[in-house]
Amino acid sequence: MYTTYYGFDTKPFHLNPDPQFLYPGPSHKRALTYLEYGFMEEVSIILLTGDVGTGKTTLLRHICQRYARQMQTALITNTNLSPEEMLALIQQEFNLPEAVGGKPQSLERLRTHFAALAAEGQKGLLIIDDAQNLSLEVLEEVRMLFNLQEQQHTGLQILLVGQSDLREKLKDPKLMSLAQRIGVNYHLAPLDADEVKAYIEHRIQTVGGPQGVFDAKALKRIAAASGGIPRAINQLCDAALAYGYGYDRTIIDDGIIKKVVEERSGYGLQTLHTAQTHSVPAQTPTAFEVIEALTVRIQDLERSFVSLQAQLADTDSAPSSAKLDDYQRKLDRTKRLLAEEHQKRTALEREMAAWRKESHPKRSHPRIKSLDSKVRRIPSTG
Repeated sequence: MYTTYYGFDTKPFHLNPDPQFLYPGPSHKRALTYLEYGFMEEVSIILLTGDVGTGKTTLLRHICQRYARQMQTALITNTNLSPEEMLALIQQEFNLPEAVGGKPQSLERLRTHFAALAAEGQKGLLIIDDAQNLSLEVLEEVRMLFNLQEQQHTGLQILLVGQSDLREKLKDPKLMSLAQRIGVNYHLAPLDADEVKAYIEHRIQTVGGPQGVFDAKALKRIAAASGGIPRAINQLCDAALAYGYGYDRTIIDDGIIKKVVEERSGYGLQTLHTAQTHSVPAQTPTAFEVIEALTVRIQDLERSFVSLQAQLADTDSAPSSAKLDDYQRKLDRTKRLLAEEHQKRTALEREMAAWRKESHPKRSHPRIKSLDSKVRRIPSTG
């Protein structure tokens, strides 16, 4: 309707989760860093939480696309299931025929499948969205999947994704064994005012639109009314653009947003904002914690890089041309990943410097000394 009027290739603010529109903001970048670390370290269970509408599903679809060639992924979105139904659905999502004979046969089929993946140097990634809806019995059944494996590298990793109350559910003593297997966790926080502005500009740029469609006052009101929740931002912006088109307004100003907010109250927007305001999010990892994770990641990648170089230089073993090509591809990929991680480190160092300047101007502060020490231990890009 309004796409041609504003010069868009398609609607920039639809509500369907689309990885093409993934906003590369600080919170989502950190989430990807933590998830990548979990995948590299073969952590059994990874936990990702966030309030309604913060972009968890969009992030999941991005992960499925990004790791499609590296891992066999299975995405579960229907979580109102019995333990037996969950086992059947897991088999289906891993493209396995459902076992005949009940639970023992289903578990054996999954055990055989994951063992085969591990033997081939691969693994399966089971992603369960809306995991806060899983019953205690189903969550325990999910944990039992790891008991099928006898090897250290099981061939299976699980990513649990849900709203904030999933963290509360995992505190239940009955789920202690499951919780102890969670090696990496991250909470997606709402966007701040600057991120809301960047988020809107990113989505408009993605569809080929011009900048400046929303003026500064409009952006501030959107940030306040949405509570920084991406889904609420999309609702507001989509309605505002339709309103602007109807009244021949090429620029969306504060007055239009105010009108939209008044009309949308009670129809989704208020519910989202209220949910965000009253939830108690888990603590979001700081730049300091991310740097620690990146340190380990960089060191692991550099060890892999050295190992691959040694394998390429080992002429005694006379590797085949195909094997040499495989080593070279792995070497190139590792080199690229190293460059990406060093870029992340540089960005976090800048963030750290800004934090030091604004919050702790004295160099003698113990936390600054500790952080400086950690940064000096990170290998340089040279």
